[in-house]
Amino acid sequence: MRVIAALCAATVLVPGAVQANQYLNSTYIGGGFTTVDRDGPEFDGIRIDGRFVLDPQNSIFGDVSFTEDDNIPGVDVELTFGSVGYRYVFARGASFVVGATGALTFVDVDAGFIEDDDSDVEIGVDGELALGASGVLSGGLAYAIDQEEVVTTIGYTQYITPQLGISGEAEFIDDSDQLTIGAVYRF
Repeated sequence: MRVIAALCAATVLVPGAVQANQYLNSTYIGGGFTTVDRDGPEFDGIRIDGRFVLDPQNSIFGDVSFTEDDNIPGVDVELTFGSVGYRYVFARGASFVVGATGALTFVDVDAGFIEDDDSDVEIGVDGELALGASGVLSGGLAYAIDQEEVVTTIGYTQYITPQLGISGEAEFIDDSDQLTIGAVYRF
């Protein structure tokens, strides 16, 4: 809960700290390499994400990741998850974000099959940090196997041209961390 309180406080502080430019209010598509460490197996794969601007103050976003771990003999583990969210611009150069994620874990152990699912809900802020750069900070709760865990996400995008950017994101949950590096293209 301290993470959520800090993020709510950041919504008051961020507008004065960011500079406005065109990158925050743009539709984009992105993708890249992602790795998930779940206190044991490490999953590698791809992630595709994007944002669609509905009007100058409202947009929706989402992502989907496909990862797997083939390093254990006789075991094939696949982790597939996606998220959707809503973004509201509340000040010049800053916005409030809220999102939800669902995940499915499929474990094929030779002839056996195990399925597990979990989810998380996050709130946060994103903003333009400087000309051609944007960042996001969010936090919330993850629900997995009848237990709650704190989740924190931090991301950064640096545009190298007006349309093309390089992005990185890290999501930290008590027993599962995800790192993503990739590229974004804005329209």
